[in-house]
Amino acid sequence: MNAGNEFSLEKCTPAERAIRCFENWSGTCVTIIDPSRRLLVETGTFRYKHRLPECIRAKALNESRCAQFCWHELLRRLPEYPRGGLKFCHAGICDWFMPVSSTPTLPPLVLVAGGRRCPDEIPANLPVYREPLEKTIAPTCPATSREELLLVHEGLSQLAARLQLFLTEQQGARHSDDSLKSPRRDAIHSWIDHNFHQPVTLGDCARHFFLSESRMSHVVEQETGSNFRDLLAARRIREAEILLLHSREPVSTIAARSGFSSMSSFLRTFKRFRSMPPLAYRKKSKF
Repeated sequence: MNAGNEFSLEKCTPAERAIRCFENWSGTCVTIIDPSRRLLVETGTFRYKHRLPECIRAKALNESRCAQFCWHELLRRLPEYPRGGLKFCHAGICDWFMPVSSTPTLPPLVLVAGGRRCPDEIPANLPVYREPLEKTIAPTCPATSREELLLVHEGLSQLAARLQLFLTEQQGARHSDDSLKSPRRDAIHSWIDHNFHQPVTLGDCARHFFLSESRMSHVVEQETGSNFRDLLAARRIREAEILLLHSREPVSTIAARSGFSSMSSFLRTFKRFRSMPPLAYRKKSKF
């Protein structure tokens, strides 16, 4: 077990308990790439980022590059790695990554376990996602071996399967009495996921589904338990959270990239959803 990693399993959610058991078995640190936040709400926002000293030092040199490689580009190329693999960053840090099965209407979810120094020899059956090595820092994390590469990859695969089962059970419990409506609800969330960064309205959503605005408004509330305005705002706030935690972009840029038409609207909405201003949220979430 990892020295100094004390915790009470009894106080953990099932998802967090499974992750911490894996961490103590493997001696790694698990980060979750979860744009939809469906798993992070069960674990905590601290799992947005690696807490390894080497990773923190690498991000300090070029945080936007790290976010692009470790988050955005990995998600884009995830279909190339259906069974996960190894991730080698420019700082010479090796991580394991594994997708958690997702539905067509939900963004992918990825587990990342790290870190080790990039090995010289790699098993042929482990795919590698990498960027060119730059000797900007000297990693002090442990070395790894062929055996460990294979064992941790298999362990992470089993953790992903356990978490997928947890998510499936959770969704089934939430919608067991409403299963016939779930495709329509998922379609609404999918449309918002694909359009939240644009200046869209209820009318745009209604036209997409060939409904009147009044009918669309009724369907959204019936299917999601929220009105269209709040549903759209919540999705934009989740995107803003990701950018606040994974980049050093100014708040004004984050507001625009998250779909807000003005800075005042962003600040007001963020405080309504998170009970604090964006910069305070960023500072609170930094390690």
